[in-house]
Amino acid sequence: MQIKDTKITDVKPYTGNPRVISETAVNSVAESIRQFGWQQPIVVDKNDFIVAGHTRFLAARQLGLDIVPVHKAKDLTDDQIRAYRVLDNKLNELSVWDDELLAAEIEAIGDDTSLETLLDLFKEETQSQANSDLSFLDDTIRSGSDVQEKQIIGGVGDYVTMSFVMSPIDRDMCLSALRSIQNQEGLENTTQALIKLLKEVK
Repeated sequence: MQIKDTKITDVKPYTGNPRVISETAVNSVAESIRQFGWQQPIVVDKNDFIVAGHTRFLAARQLGLDIVPVHKAKDLTDDQIRAYRVLDNKLNELSVWDDELLAAEIEAIGDDTSLETLLDLFKEETQSQANSDLSFLDDTIRSGSDVQEKQIIGGVGDYVTMSFVMSPIDRDMCLSALRSIQNQEGLENTTQALIKLLKEVK
């Protein structure tokens, strides 16, 4: 792979990028670059439009960087570029966290205070997803007209936790399916995807 230091002004964001990039994601990547430097280049096509690395590009701008590492994918066709742009974003969603191993890795990081900001951003992103789910449930309950249904749910502010016993493979398959529905329908979270799926089955 040939990587070239390039003026950030020469790198062009792709306006058709289907991935919605959150402020938290940009902040997290900016902090990662600050802590660890550039470990992944921005990938562009032959016309310098970003194929992979929009978040890294925005993070670099936030950091005020003039030069960024760039790899130009000159050997890919236009169709391959378009497919890679989508797949680069999508493939990460096919994996899920093993919570016990994740907790062990975070615990093993130790007392390096310089990494606290990154870990806080990770926790903030996780909490943001949870808050989004709870907010959606609040809206669902408020808009419901069936009093009996409200009583079963427990009223605004009370939530039901559902647990299922399944193999890790089945769990990953369920999460992948819900995330696929979430992305296809432009939903905010997997809770919305699950409710949409259940309504369609009903």
